[in-house]
Amino acid sequence: MISYNDIIKISTLHNNKQHDELLEFIITKFPHTNILDLLHKIKQERFLHDTDAIKFNYNKKELVIYKDSFLTELPEYSEEQVIVDDITLTIGYPAGDFYSTAAFIKEIQYEDTILKIDKTNYHDIPISLINKCNKYIEKYLNKLNKSYLYFVNKEYSCGFLYCEEIITHIIQLCFVHDVNILLEEQLCLMSHSGFNYTDFNLITYDQFRKYAKIYVKQAKREQAQYKQK
Repeated sequence: MISYNDIIKISTLHNNKQHDELLEFIITKFPHTNILDLLHKIKQERFLHDTDAIKFNYNKKELVIYKDSFLTELPEYSEEQVIVDDITLTIGYPAGDFYSTAAFIKEIQYEDTILKIDKTNYHDIPISLINKCNKYIEKYLNKLNKSYLYFVNKEYSCGFLYCEEIITHIIQLCFVHDVNILLEEQLCLMSHSGFNYTDFNLITYDQFRKYAKIYVKQAKREQAQYKQK
């Protein structure tokens, strides 16, 4: 679950251009087995209800993106084993915590030694070995890059591209809000409705909006009753 306090942290990191820290935080919130799994989990978290939508300005118009139009045509996960220079390599879709051609190499086996590749050791893979794997890697990369970040129609669409910048953009679309407004509204509920800071670790942004609407209605009702006296 992405809580209201999580939304504040995500929005703050994004506004401060702390993109590495932002990605690391998202990874902790969405444990995943590969980038496809990560994208599906982000999408599911953002679109909890059928009416949920992402809205933003596009060519001076408001573009509304519903779940069916967001992160479309993602491939199914798959992997394969190939042999290069007597080394057995497992090639497949990469994890979501680092972005490199080498990330498509999931595992390397030479004789009885097996090395699982992650962000701590991918730099150790020889460039010459990566280059020999490129024809296998490109198959997965091309399928991934044929996906869409969003597709409403041919005029309003945006292709997916495997890079950290696109993942950051997806995070922005899904979870980033105006930090000042977030803090002001949080302070309002804490001041007038008995909430404390840790309560916002337990409620989502949507749940917060419902509480805020209830508070506004109650405040208007009390104000009207006061004027009648």
